Amino acid sequence: MRPTRRTLAVLAILACAALVWPEAGVWTPLLGVLVSVFTGDALLARQRCALRAERRLPHILPVRHRHRVTVLLRNDMGSGVEVSVRDEAPADFSAPVSYMRMRLAAGEAAQWHYDVQPLRRGEAWFGRVEALITSPLGLWQLRRWLGERSSVRVYPDYGAIAQYLDLLADQQSRQLGLRRTQRRGEGLEFQQLREFRDSDSIRQIDWKATARRRELISREYTEERDQSIVFMLDTGGRMRALDGGLSHFDHALNALLLLAYVALRQGDRVSLQTFGPEQRWLADLRGTAAINRLLQELYDLHSQAGAGDYMAAAEALLTRQRKRALVVLISNLRQSDEDLQPAVELLRSRHAVLVASLRERALDEALNQPVVTFDDALTVLGAHRYRQRRRALGRSLGARAQLVADCLPEELPAQLVNGYWALKRAGAL
Repeated sequence: MRPTRRTLAVLAILACAALVWPEAGVWTPLLGVLVSVFTGDALLARQRCALRAERRLPHILPVRHRHRVTVLLRNDMGSGVEVSVRDEAPADFSAPVSYMRMRLAAGEAAQWHYDVQPLRRGEAWFGRVEALITSPLGLWQLRRWLGERSSVRVYPDYGAIAQYLDLLADQQSRQLGLRRTQRRGEGLEFQQLREFRDSDSIRQIDWKATARRRELISREYTEERDQSIVFMLDTGGRMRALDGGLSHFDHALNALLLLAYVALRQGDRVSLQTFGPEQRWLADLRGTAAINRLLQELYDLHSQAGAGDYMAAAEALLTRQRKRALVVLISNLRQSDEDLQPAVELLRSRHAVLVASLRERALDEALNQPVVTFDDALTVLGAHRYRQRRRALGRSLGARAQLVADCLPEELPAQLVNGYWALKRAGAL
């Protein structure tokens, strides 16, 4: 319990008056009256604590998105009450910390809304609701903790999946940066015969069926299904670089989820192997509903200090995945990665390989900055040399992997999906 401003103001006035008129005979009885009033008001405040609080919020929260939290407060007392409430949001959430002041009549309930933004994936805990109940005369505030602690799971940002579903049409897909390298009718797996259309190529014509029917008949194909996609995700310290408020590791997870959903929707199987300080293995996910299981596995996965061993990861994958698959290796490559090229060569002996390397935005900014001083010139020169080494590594890997992507974090989702379609429709799987 703590005094209010009203109490402090009364005491300050009395103290000043006592200094001015110290000989007045009213101070002793007045002090007794004040002590009785303050004590009675405090006792009444302790009886006015029949409040209940309930917090309502989504149990699944994607990182870096704003979410509405509702606190329901109910007054079960027989009289009205003035109360200030504050919710205890997790430390990794961006949330208001001020008190919400309200007055509740007897038996009345009220709602308080505020927005939070989770800044880190994983499990997070909301504390109890703090309530400051004002005494009947407004002399005291009684602190009470209401409701229960509750946990939420903060997941990777899977909003790109919803965006992909909205942009499946060709014209809309170009807005996302996705492109379809071939159109329907030019896949790898035969589906059916149908009448020839003006948009069909001559290669699609089935001449035997055409001769029997005496009209042009086309073969229609569809992309092969039930193929395997295996993600190799680096969990080392190099994936901790920040771009756009998210780490490279979070950007990689978001892109991984999008490609996994595209592959599962296509009828392919998805597996995941992480390497580095944090190692996990998840095999043979099927169907779009499996994206939920993937989210459950990834929501608390974080990059850690240390470096991944590419060769050891490749050998482990060959042991686990014997059937030919598309291996998608996601990391932040360095010229000093001596075991990377042998690892890619080893993977390619059995699988198709797509290597995706995240590039720091700071590199592009350094290359484009104006040169005014000698230090600026050294910075630009160093950035150019660094980019040249990265490009040399990419060209060297390109001789061993089917596709190599060196891109900014926000470009990674489109790069992975485009690479998947290019290899799938080229028959590389």
